[in-house]
Amino acid sequence: MRPSAAAFLLAAAVFPAAAADKPCSEADKAIDGVTSWPALQKAAADFGHCDKGPTADLFTEAVLRV
Repeated sequence: MRPSAAAFLLAAAVFPAAAADKPCSEADKAIDGVTSWPALQKAAADFGHCDKGPTADLFTEAVLRV
């Protein structure tokens, strides 16, 4: 059973503070390389706090790609 996009977005909304100390400068590269649900979950955990502007678009593209 594959997790839904809604489940991913819920998890990203609940756990972004845990990774708030990671810099956003590496977010674009990490999110752009996402090709699986586990990778998307890791990117959300690592860079969920960066989900604004162009980085938000990359998260959307990653969800659609997976």
